[in-house]
Amino acid sequence: MFLKLIFLEGKKRKPFFQANPPRKIHIFSSRVSVVKDGYFTTAQTNGNDIAYAWFVWKKGNKGDAVVDWIN
Repeated sequence: MFLKLIFLEGKKRKPFFQANPPRKIHIFSSRVSVVKDGYFTTAQTNGNDIAYAWFVWKKGNKGDAVVDWIN
């Protein structure tokens, strides 16, 4: 799932991650611009880039997540 990096935060999410540990987390080393429908030419991001990551779950995984960086 492509989610904001802050998805990792929060006491309420801890039980979720304990029961459903992701297999891999690929963090974008640079902040990413995301725009609706992919219209980058007409979008005004105004420097509102956000930290995102790819969260990958594998059915039955009970091990620790592997953390890696993209770009």
